[in-house]
Amino acid sequence: MSPLVTLSIAATALRRNAMRTALTALGLIIGVAAVIVMVAIGSGAQSSIEAQIRNAGTNVVTISAGSNPFGPVRQGFGNTTTLTPADAEAIARDVQGIRYISPGANTRQQIVAESANWNTQVQGSSADLPAIRAWSLESGAFFETARAAMPDTPITLGCARPLGPMKAQIDRRAVDAGLDGIAYPAEGIVAYAEARGLTPHFHDACCGVDW
Repeated sequence: MSPLVTLSIAATALRRNAMRTALTALGLIIGVAAVIVMVAIGSGAQSSIEAQIRNAGTNVVTISAGSNPFGPVRQGFGNTTTLTPADAEAIARDVQGIRYISPGANTRQQIVAESANWNTQVQGSSADLPAIRAWSLESGAFFETARAAMPDTPITLGCARPLGPMKAQIDRRAVDAGLDGIAYPAEGIVAYAEARGLTPHFHDACCGVDW
């Protein structure tokens, strides 16, 4: 039997049993779609779990201070503050195999933003924490990292910064990190730099100041 005759017979049978044909096609579509959805869900869950494992750090060691005893009472793990940044420097210097180290501090603070007022836990760390947790920056870099990488290179903070209180915070951080200049400094930053023993020099060419 030729292929054309076979196709003709098949098409005639499908037309005579339209409902059966439609139900069969619908079953095939649903089955294939279900398989695709399950595979996609499984792949997404696997990627999410792998990302969480990477962020947690498979080769990360956390060192915390012990408990502070008060008579017979112990106040819990990590209650003391005996660890210092010097301890982190000593670990990085004396222990082999350490790639990054990030000393941190943990406290509770009252956070106020517009009409919101909330008491929450605040954790601080060094610039190495994103590398430890495999976090990527969308843009920019840490001031301290740039200063440490280029100690003899003049580094100036450009004018592309957010306005308002955030700008002043960034400018103060740039001064504390040892940057050499700021374009269009926020109000009060010149006095802030002078209070830290710096001598500002103004440049009219780019509304900037350096020291």
